[in-house]
Amino acid sequence: MSGNYHLLFGLSSNTSQHEYQNNKHFLSVLNQELDIFTADQSKSQYILFTGVTNEVFRRDFTDPIDSLTDFEIYSITHELIIVKMESHTHAHAHSVFNALLIRKLVTMNDHDKDIRYFASAHVQGDDRKKRADQIYQPKRLPRHRSRHWPSLVLEVGYTEGQRKLESDINWWITQSNGDVKSAVTIAVNPRVKQIVICQWYGNNPQQRVYRNALSQNDQGAIQTSNPNPLVIPFAHLFLRQPSGNEQDITFTIAELKELAKNVWEVQFEE
Repeated sequence: MSGNYHLLFGLSSNTSQHEYQNNKHFLSVLNQELDIFTADQSKSQYILFTGVTNEVFRRDFTDPIDSLTDFEIYSITHELIIVKMESHTHAHAHSVFNALLIRKLVTMNDHDKDIRYFASAHVQGDDRKKRADQIYQPKRLPRHRSRHWPSLVLEVGYTEGQRKLESDINWWITQSNGDVKSAVTIAVNPRVKQIVICQWYGNNPQQRVYRNALSQNDQGAIQTSNPNPLVIPFAHLFLRQPSGNEQDITFTIAELKELAKNVWEVQFEE
């Protein structure tokens, strides 16, 4: 069954799996695994806890005062929790992307004030409760549009790579029935200076619309596999058509290279 769980959620085979016992056990395992991961970041950054029934989840993971809220996924169907141990590199990758996006919105009629963005908010679907590295949603929604789902999602992968990210994107798009209009992933290679940036549009989780692999050679030059910029349609973020000086949000190749350089500076200092 453990192999099925790993495959189902896109996790690598070296992801640790434990049977949940109680709060104390959970924190003890987390501390032990974090020490191991800090010493060797080639190991999976995820921990899987089985045996988390709905009753246990409500008791130990939903109380806002005394709960274990630091998890990425709670699978209702499989009664398990997946915890992500976030390295400085992982955290910096989504922080740099977020800062760049917000800076672009500032120059567009201060539209940074017109969106909500969260780095740790959980969203409930039919089969699981999950959070992304960053989610975005306009403050003003179209008529009849639920506030439940974000319009844009960012997921970052460090040790797991594309399989875990694609599993996440499939969930966001299918569970939201296309309410998630755009999804961006950043996969950071833990061993060498390589970052792969991908993008999907809503309704079809199999339809990847953008892929760009950035790497740095021995001479320090950053090379890209795609000469085109990353473009997030304005309508995908704000759920309306642009007007006036409003336009699609474009991350130029130079900006993507700067993002990669920023991430690598932190990654290879760790």
